[in-house]
Amino acid sequence: MNLLAELTGRLSDQWLRWQGLPGLMFVCVVLVGNHLGYAHAIDVGEAGRFLNRQSSWLATLTTIQVIAVVIALVITSAVAGLTATLAGVGVEAVVLGGKRPARLTGELTAMEEHFRNIYLLDVATAWPHLWLRFPAEHREQVTGNRAGIRHAATLVGWGILTSAVSVIWPIAWIAVLGLVLVGIHLMRQSISAYSQTVAVLMMHHAPELASQLGFENSGRLDRAVGSKLQYYLQGDEPPAPKA
Repeated sequence: MNLLAELTGRLSDQWLRWQGLPGLMFVCVVLVGNHLGYAHAIDVGEAGRFLNRQSSWLATLTTIQVIAVVIALVITSAVAGLTATLAGVGVEAVVLGGKRPARLTGELTAMEEHFRNIYLLDVATAWPHLWLRFPAEHREQVTGNRAGIRHAATLVGWGILTSAVSVIWPIAWIAVLGLVLVGIHLMRQSISAYSQTVAVLMMHHAPELASQLGFENSGRLDRAVGSKLQYYLQGDEPPAPKA
């Protein structure tokens, strides 16, 4: 029960941080931007008067009406949050997918090429087999790195979603640029951290996997160990294992 409560608390915190509260802010931006439009795009005074009028209007509502407004805001914020998250998933898929943007994923690509060229081992081939053997702390480290990438991509997703507001309120472009630039910067940092983590774990656990499969090694990854693992894991006829 304690584990379930802790997991629920973490999920709720993540939802509020990356979807709920940003979604509420997005709804407020849409309302203010729709009111100001192009005619009063930078009129801070008018924005303040608009918010005051909305506060006064809320004060006139009955309890049932206030509850209805709150429910509507929560639902709208959740939809906005889900949309931004899905946009972020798309961004992450593009960045980590086929033709990767070099400025963001250069270190990841270089790490994969290093293992392929130096140790004759393809990271994509070995990683699923290594993952099954990782202790909990190593899995948490990797998932933490991937969460950082996902959260950064979500920021870019919020930027993409906010760009729709710029159609009715040009000042929204400031928020769009800020979200996208910060998201890209954080994504580059997270991908770098992820690449370093993968490299360390590959070096540490690949020899262990080789030993478990019966391939003799010195406890360190080298070309002989890497090539044997590669042949075996990709399903080709492997070199004869240790008797």
